[in-house]
Amino acid sequence: MTFQPLLSPVVLGLFLVVGLALVTWAFVRGRRDARGSRGLLTLLRRGGMVLLLGLAFAGPAIAVEQEDVVSNVEIIFAVDRTGSMAAEDGPGGAPRLEAVRRDIRTLVEASSSARFAVVTWDSSTRVELPVTTDSSAVVNFADNLHQEVSEFSTGSSLERPATVVHDLLQGAAEARPQNLRYLVVFSDGEATDGMMPPQASEGGAWSEVFDLVDGGAVLGYGTPEGGPMRIYGVGGTGATDEYMTDDGGQTAISSIDEASLQALASELGMPLLLNPTEVQLQALGGEFMDGANTVIEGRPTVFTYSYLTWIPALGLALLVCWEIAVFTRAVVRLRRTRAL
Repeated sequence: MTFQPLLSPVVLGLFLVVGLALVTWAFVRGRRDARGSRGLLTLLRRGGMVLLLGLAFAGPAIAVEQEDVVSNVEIIFAVDRTGSMAAEDGPGGAPRLEAVRRDIRTLVEASSSARFAVVTWDSSTRVELPVTTDSSAVVNFADNLHQEVSEFSTGSSLERPATVVHDLLQGAAEARPQNLRYLVVFSDGEATDGMMPPQASEGGAWSEVFDLVDGGAVLGYGTPEGGPMRIYGVGGTGATDEYMTDDGGQTAISSIDEASLQALASELGMPLLLNPTEVQLQALGGEFMDGANTVIEGRPTVFTYSYLTWIPALGLALLVCWEIAVFTRAVVRLRRTRAL
């Protein structure tokens, strides 16, 4: 057993000293009126109440070893963070990346025992998180996800992350060949760097990814009408009040490229979900976990604490009932005396 104090040690110590001092003072002061052992019982009862209350605040607990249980499912998120993903054509004028953040959190919650990896792309491609069992790290990534710095943007394409995603999946397959792997792509499909769309790239990296996954989905964001995109500043200044402009100096509008997204989904053999709902994402996460088997990871032991404050609390309740009974009996006796 160990202790996880609910009060600071100093406050707890002062409480015990002052409480016991008051009980002792009351006993000494009323000793003349005490009848033999009755006064001693009162001292023990009230002192016990102070000690039991102090023990409850000391937080007696037992440490419980928590095994790190994960499944044989690996989910790779490929996230488009190009400038077009800041287009404000979501509900209430929200940027597309806001929906991506929400959807990542929903998928993680629906498949929390899986392993995860995150790849992002803009003008370049990066592995933000290698394959990990730490779902909280993925949620933290989602909370801090933002578009690329506008000044450094050189255009984007759905083809850009394919090689990195392929290599990540290939490495995972070699390390854990028994596991199930799923790919989820988050994008608006817009290409602005002149690269060929997926339907024109025969034998490309995405077609090679097909053989490395057991399923997944392409999630598309945006509307045909599109929306303007705020400029994202340098040095962590974040989204500004200025909007991107086209070559003619007019506010640039980004629209979803549904055809490119559908071509990618067909090449990967996956469904395309446009602006997916929470229900759709929960169902998708459920599909990922349908064939899962749980295993125990050999990572550092994690301890949680199960509090035992109910034990001193039960003793305290009994003493309080005893105190009330003694007080009630004393009141009754006093009334009878006055009546005489």
